[in-house]
Amino acid sequence: MKLPWNWTRPRAPEATVDPAPEDSAPKAAAPASGDPAPEAKEAIPAKETDSSVPSGVAGWIGALQITLGLAGAGFVGQLSVQQFLGVDFSNWSAHDLSLFAGHWAFDTIQILLTQLLDRPLWFGIPILIYLLPPVLALSLPTGHKAVRLATLGSIAATTVGLIFVLVWIEMPTLTMNNWLDKGFQENLQPRVGHILSGRVTQLTVTRMVASMDGVAFYDHLACSAMALDEAPKELQAQLHADKAQKNAGGPVGQAQTTLQADYSIAVIVCLVAWLILCFHPFSDERVLYELLLRATRILVSFLLLPLATAMLPFAYGRLIYSTQLPLVHVIYPAQPGVPPDDKKASAKPALAPARAEGAWMLLLDQNDSELSLVPILKDSVEEKKKEFRVEIRRRSEIAHMEREGSRDILNELFLRCTWLPGMDATKR
Repeated sequence: MKLPWNWTRPRAPEATVDPAPEDSAPKAAAPASGDPAPEAKEAIPAKETDSSVPSGVAGWIGALQITLGLAGAGFVGQLSVQQFLGVDFSNWSAHDLSLFAGHWAFDTIQILLTQLLDRPLWFGIPILIYLLPPVLALSLPTGHKAVRLATLGSIAATTVGLIFVLVWIEMPTLTMNNWLDKGFQENLQPRVGHILSGRVTQLTVTRMVASMDGVAFYDHLACSAMALDEAPKELQAQLHADKAQKNAGGPVGQAQTTLQADYSIAVIVCLVAWLILCFHPFSDERVLYELLLRATRILVSFLLLPLATAMLPFAYGRLIYSTQLPLVHVIYPAQPGVPPDDKKASAKPALAPARAEGAWMLLLDQNDSELSLVPILKDSVEEKKKEFRVEIRRRSEIAHMEREGSRDILNELFLRCTWLPGMDATKR
């Protein structure tokens, strides 16, 4: 026997009422032989008034909605990166926000495909189990006995999954602020009084290790002859691993893989939640079970799901987004020398520039009048003694600037090793 598949709820009872007898309704005059039926005359304008917006205008409205959505995601993500680094950006045009949103969308798709291909069982089996209740609730007929249980399981899985994503992955990133301004010893210290202080510290250290290329290795740090036991205890768990657990990319690659896995879980949970809450119909039964289910669904639809979805680009800006900045060679104009009529200063050279003629720097931000530059680390001891700083230069102070590749600004900060407790740059 073939089951009747019904994808919509039955109509209201008033739609099934029998029509009135023909005798009770007044009879209309019979139309002439050459005139069309009255119903045909009324059907023509009804079709024209069904769509109040023309098809071309509707397409433009849809494109505008997509653009506004991408601009909103770009704004949230770029704001996250700005607060994360502690630097005010000046590029907030719609073009810049759309570019950031494009990076976010492309990186998200790439990370999901990479995780599914590299670890199909670790990701595939939980996804199938997570999708089983909503698929059953959507595919089974309306009157099937298993629909109610599948609906309850799908709503419960969605609620638990969104709460887990918010508490365990997205909300801990709110504490990652001003990494270029404040000392990292404060980030390494456990946050007393925080409910999930251990998770916040773990996620912070994982993000730090992900940018320690050339600094963090298994069982030791390259900043000094520091052994694993002498390293901060928050870093020991990231630098210690058994032979079977060691990643080919070292602790840096292992930390990056961990962050990508956490972010993938958040994206998958949000996508499944949209699938469940948008495509599963409401029930018309006025029983306590259906009322509680509807209240839970409304709470998740209007609070948890929008918040978790809006936090995706925010978490991406702090956990995944690359902090690679353009590496530029800045050439300053030479300053004029001392006037020749000065006898005391006549022994000085004709040209005495106040700063080096050329310098390698990272371009952090720029506008029409100013540039935000970060001097990179050199091999000399004098350069290693300098603290990490951001310089603001006017465009009129720079004679020429050339771009030569890119470099990670966080890795440049960690190479100085001044972030370690009890360490300064001269002990490298």
